[in-house]
Amino acid sequence: MNKIQQIVFGATFMLGLISCSTNKGITSSKKVDTKKTQIETKLSEEMSLQFEYLFIEGLKQRMLGNFEGATALFSKCLEIDPKSAVSMYELATIHIAKKDITSALGLLEKAYKLEPGNDSYAMLLAQVYEQRKRYDLAADIYEQLVEKYPSNIDYIYRNAALYTSSNQYEAALDMYNKLEKEMGLNERISVAKEQIYLAIKKPKKARQEIQRLIDSNPTETKYYGLMADLYLKENNREKALEYYNKVLEIDPKDGFVHISLANYYREGKDNKKALFHIKEAMRSTTLDINTKIQMFLLITSTKNNFGISDKVKESILEDMIAANPSESKPHALYAEYLIQQEKYKKADEQFRFAIDLEGSNYIYWERIIMIDNQLLDWDKMKVDSDEAIKRFPDQPLLYVFKSLTFLQDKMYKEMIPLLEKAESISTVSKSTLSQIYTYKAEALYNLKKYEEAWKAFDKVIEIDPTNYMAMNNYAYYLSLKNEQLEKAERLGGLVVEKNPDNPTYLDTYAWVLFIKKDYRLAKFYMNMAIENNKDKNPTLFDHYGDILYFLGDIEKAVQNWEKAKDGGVDSPILEKKIKDKKYYKE
Repeated sequence: MNKIQQIVFGATFMLGLISCSTNKGITSSKKVDTKKTQIETKLSEEMSLQFEYLFIEGLKQRMLGNFEGATALFSKCLEIDPKSAVSMYELATIHIAKKDITSALGLLEKAYKLEPGNDSYAMLLAQVYEQRKRYDLAADIYEQLVEKYPSNIDYIYRNAALYTSSNQYEAALDMYNKLEKEMGLNERISVAKEQIYLAIKKPKKARQEIQRLIDSNPTETKYYGLMADLYLKENNREKALEYYNKVLEIDPKDGFVHISLANYYREGKDNKKALFHIKEAMRSTTLDINTKIQMFLLITSTKNNFGISDKVKESILEDMIAANPSESKPHALYAEYLIQQEKYKKADEQFRFAIDLEGSNYIYWERIIMIDNQLLDWDKMKVDSDEAIKRFPDQPLLYVFKSLTFLQDKMYKEMIPLLEKAESISTVSKSTLSQIYTYKAEALYNLKKYEEAWKAFDKVIEIDPTNYMAMNNYAYYLSLKNEQLEKAERLGGLVVEKNPDNPTYLDTYAWVLFIKKDYRLAKFYMNMAIENNKDKNPTLFDHYGDILYFLGDIEKAVQNWEKAKDGGVDSPILEKKIKDKKYYKE
């Protein structure tokens, strides 16, 4: 018999009992007309059968994931029998699955009130109460379950925890003491009692609980650590240090105690000793890698201002890597740190070590390709993106990366199918889609498919109205084609408004104004571009010379054209402009 049949047959048997009790209630009426009784009995049997059919169908639909259909069926069951606790329970489980806790709570409360002895109703209602942070009500239910099943350890634990959550500390302690009688001295119970004693301001009692654990197992280092932590909370640093040192006596390589001692000395402003224990923790082979990473992030965060030099930070990371040779995470962490230091080649090496250990980690591949982009290493970027696409064919950003390598090689036709593939992947994000259309527009423009390029640029702006790079290029290309100049001016103006110090954007806007023959305003913005031209882009001087020429300042125009030539602009038209002292269109 399969699982579905078992559930259905079980429900049928249960419903048979329900239908029998319903019939009994109807046929037990005193002195009624025989014909009328026969009609009522017949109707009741029909309703019972209908109820049973609807309920079983509801179970089937719920198991198939058709929650709407199941809800309608169980609701019809309640129309037939408004006191059907089992229908209320099933409806409640559907509401919980749909995260409608309010509706579930109302139904469960009614079902539990109708059948307080049903353990399933009780436990689910307690869970909902707990989710609503009504720990007191959940504790009441588990208290009844404990009375019903006094030897059920799980119920006692749960009841004790709920008492603690609802701040009924004395009741919680009674429960934990009851558990201890059943189980004997137990770490979980003692730690729970310790936390309660701390909550009710009885630190001595809390220490006594931990001391009992120490006495029961004097070689267990974590108990001494717990005691040290207790003394630290009381600001008794001397006693805390005594217990931390006891841990070191038992196990000098205990990573957790070195973490604790690092924090101890850091709080005491003894950075030298703190650093010693940090490095010891990083060298530990027993301390888990995630704890080490969290510790590193804590001590290197700006907020903590621990004052460790870059050289020391790198040595800590190297210690972590040496102690965890089979872990990829330390290499990735080191790589991210190196990226912050703008040491991209060294970061690339670390990410490649990480990939050797965990080649299935997509983020590592993405970061490596981004480093290729940062280093302008297009050949390596093409190889890396090809390999990444083989491993992760459903990651749209990888196709965008590869298309960027084709853009550098002016392989515009080859870009289009890659970008269309990226666009077709269902998981593509809006930000990636914006990049897809940006590069698509660039490819189409260079393929002289101008109308398609304009549509692609429009799509970029529709998807991401803050993609200023695309808007800048769009404005510039429109000006070069002498098309839609009003639109080009509007786009260029918006970009400059949002990026007033960007020389490239200022240059584009000035050039659009130049094409529109608004030379004075073009000069104003080109002056701003040159003032912000920290990279000394020589093209700006070429454009500035063109503007000055049309304003009648021929001498300064030639001076700027010469600056452009000296800066590296290699153009026959520029040579001719300088020689003839006259503007020529490119």
